[in-house]
Amino acid sequence: MSRKNNKRDIIAYDINSNKLYRLANNILNEITIKDKTKTAYNISYMPGLEVKYSSVDVSNESDEDEINVITNKIYESLGLDIDKDYNITYGISNASMGVNTIYNVFVVDNEKIAETFDEVAKKINYIDYLDMEPLLYKTYYSNQILDSMGLQMFIYLHKTYATLTFYKDGELIYYRVLNKLSIDMLHAAYCNDLSERISERIFIDDLNRYGFDHIEEAKKISLNKVLADAFKLLVSNISFGIKTLSLADMGISRVIVGTDIGLSDNFLRKIETMFSCFRSIDPDELIDRLLENNIEINSNTLRVNQFLNIHKFKYDLFKNTKEFIPNIKAQENTLENVEHELNINPFVLMSFLKAQEQLKEPMPTFNISTYLRPLPLLKRRSGQLILTAVLALLLAILYPIFNYSYGYYLSFKSDTLSQQLPSVKETHDKLSQQISGLKSQIDSLNQNINQSKQRYSYIANLLDEIYNKKQHYYARAKMVKDLTGFLNVSNVKITTLEANANTIELGLKGGNIEVANFLNSISSVDKYSIDSKDINIQNIINPDGSSEYVSKVVIRVVK
Repeated sequence: MSRKNNKRDIIAYDINSNKLYRLANNILNEITIKDKTKTAYNISYMPGLEVKYSSVDVSNESDEDEINVITNKIYESLGLDIDKDYNITYGISNASMGVNTIYNVFVVDNEKIAETFDEVAKKINYIDYLDMEPLLYKTYYSNQILDSMGLQMFIYLHKTYATLTFYKDGELIYYRVLNKLSIDMLHAAYCNDLSERISERIFIDDLNRYGFDHIEEAKKISLNKVLADAFKLLVSNISFGIKTLSLADMGISRVIVGTDIGLSDNFLRKIETMFSCFRSIDPDELIDRLLENNIEINSNTLRVNQFLNIHKFKYDLFKNTKEFIPNIKAQENTLENVEHELNINPFVLMSFLKAQEQLKEPMPTFNISTYLRPLPLLKRRSGQLILTAVLALLLAILYPIFNYSYGYYLSFKSDTLSQQLPSVKETHDKLSQQISGLKSQIDSLNQNINQSKQRYSYIANLLDEIYNKKQHYYARAKMVKDLTGFLNVSNVKITTLEANANTIELGLKGGNIEVANFLNSISSVDKYSIDSKDINIQNIINPDGSSEYVSKVVIRVVK
């Protein structure tokens, strides 16, 4: 259990002793009704005698309602009385696979719940969680007191009955009540065998002190004879369970044993002896082995990895709890020190663990309590109805108030704005006049800007013309002069002339040699270049039979 203080007290009710125990701030003690608080979390458990268990297969392809299928099958398999009212709880088994879903189903007669808990429920007002004895063992796994792997068996002897419970990988898979095996049965058989009337108190005290190996030889033999008969019944039921579950080839990881009167190490050794000759229970051999505590392993042994005393778990459950003495009654116990022990049965201690789990994360699947606290007012339908009525009433009251208040506000706002309107209008007129004056100034300014642009544009164009004439006319004149000189020397005629900024396009006519010399003369001057892509030479035959060449040439001024 946690080292931290619990924010909420936990109250557990022991149905065997009718006592209340409280765990608060890591202190466990017995209390009375007057000591409990209203906010405490109340928990108890249904005795195993009143719990019926079965597993039910439901086809995943069935269209029938799941609850109806489970209810019908459980009534049939357990032979339930249709005239009685049962509390049926179920959960999906880990073994579910394929086309079927397997449900673990637990059944408790509601009449038995009322008989057992009505009186205490009236005193403590509510029972927040009512668990079932066979399911409480799971708290050992969920709280990591035991590892859950493998097949594990719980054997518990109550005063009037015994229970046999199988868990596999942390899930309950088998539960059986043994009505013919109990502490009372052992006591009666012991008295009958001795032909002596021995009180229950002395019988239990002797078991606590000596186990089944009494210091008096006759009593020792009698106790072990009685135990051998009980073990034959127990072995028969264990074998039936293993066969029913088809677990014959699966070893048992752990056997946990407990009783309502505590458990001596001597009794645990007797259990080990029983499993050592499990497959062949010969009455005489079994008695001899029990008397000698002979745990010899042979072919008849049903192997078990570990045997545990359930009462010793109290050390693990409450190792951080003050004012608690574990109820471990070994052979060396005496009546004097037993009387001073805080005698709490293991199921009450498991109930505390279950309560802590539920407070941390509520899981009401297997809660069979009919004494639950009412839901908070606002979560109940009546509470929601009351809340709706209150809200409607408030709305009915507040709506007229809102309308009046809002109307008054609008009226006040309107009067205020009406008073401010003349001054705002005056300000608006002044600003409108100023805007009109500024607009006239902007128009006049834009007109002046446009006139200035036109004047400056004319001046810029005139300057460009003057510059071009100075630059380009001189260059063209110089080019024409140079070309005239080349033409005079080469005897080539000019048919067309077109001058641009940096180029002159010529139409030439003359002999092949003369045209070639003219072009070579121009190319020899660095500042001229002839665009070869623009040369177009054609051969023309004159009427007298002579030939001339006509060509168009583009000459470019390089520098």
